[in-house]
Amino acid sequence: MKRIKAACLLQTIHFQLKDELGHAVAVKAIKDELEHYKIQLERKNTKY
Repeated sequence: MKRIKAACLLQTIHFQLKDELGHAVAVKAIKDELEHYKIQLERKNTKY
């Protein structure tokens, strides 16, 4: 998660959009990255 811009104690995560991508493509990339992050949390049995 190198691109995490900020996070708080309540597990709110803000991802930074990639500048070189169009908005719709960047949003899809963020959604995909979030799903991957959630899968990693589940594998490690981390509550979220």
